[in-house]
Amino acid sequence: MDLGKVTYGVKTHDVAIAFLFKGDYTYGGYDADRKVLATRLLEGGLVIDGVLDKSVSKGADYFFLASEPRV
Repeated sequence: MDLGKVTYGVKTHDVAIAFLFKGDYTYGGYDADRKVLATRLLEGGLVIDGVLDKSVSKGADYFFLASEPRV
């Protein structure tokens, strides 16, 4: 997930969140009746200026993302 340009210290960096995709951890689904999309992602670390930086990660974190129901 690209976060764009982030300035910290005195430098501007390209920052993104990297996710791991594993069959037993990552999944998603779509409820056609409610028109809701949801997914569970596993964070892998930050990508700063094109380099994966795991030093700022406390380990595997799960993210649950869901869209708002549409009528």
